[in-house]
Amino acid sequence: MSASRYILSIISMSFLIFVILWLGFDGMALAQDEGGPPLEADPPAYLTFELQAGSEFPLSIGARGVLHMPYGLHFNLGAGIMPEPYVAVTNALLQGVGAYGENTAKLVDVALSNALVLDLQFGWDPGSPGGFFFDLGYSLCILGGRDTDIDLVEAATGVDLRFMRLDPEMEVSSRLHNLSLHGGYIFLIDRNWSVTLALGIVKTVAASNKVSFKTDTARNSVAASEIDGYLSDLYLEYGIIPTLSFYAGYRF
Repeated sequence: MSASRYILSIISMSFLIFVILWLGFDGMALAQDEGGPPLEADPPAYLTFELQAGSEFPLSIGARGVLHMPYGLHFNLGAGIMPEPYVAVTNALLQGVGAYGENTAKLVDVALSNALVLDLQFGWDPGSPGGFFFDLGYSLCILGGRDTDIDLVEAATGVDLRFMRLDPEMEVSSRLHNLSLHGGYIFLIDRNWSVTLALGIVKTVAASNKVSFKTDTARNSVAASEIDGYLSDLYLEYGIIPTLSFYAGYRF
């Protein structure tokens, strides 16, 4: 499946879930407004939509839609980018604990820089509206990467690739599937505006890498497989980072 069709399927499925939740809970609220029997007297049912902009550092900068549902439940759907300085911070954290060296950090920077980040989160706000909350989520990092040369790849992987007579340059791009856990606090500024602060942990659970040479040869394909395996093992072993989120939102 091509990257564009993969992203489209993720967005379509998420949007469908979003619409189903909206229509379902909106119907419940309408039944109560028209004098129907209330489903529960406590807590009250309400439904609001919020548009937020901000950052989950050092993962992404972007925007998301939040559907606040009855009983403190919420569903988030967002999109953003992973800028190069964020990748640099992640590399610094992992280098600091001895996960890998400088050359591998440079290769990771090449493979992830300016990646598109799509995320889904489902959570609970027991003090709804506002107050403490927690959520579980999934994020997809895709379409990042840029060109690099064989010298960096050899230095990072420790594999002698020159004897294979490869193209001297290649493009490396990584696709990461992550699971996340967040806990934080929602500050209600007034009836419409809010600020959300949260701490989180993000863990890579699956990874694949696209390595593109200028020519399509058997040697290049073997080298691409080696690089893919090296980066995938790296992400799965060390791909866990703490995050700090800040979002400003407007509720409609």
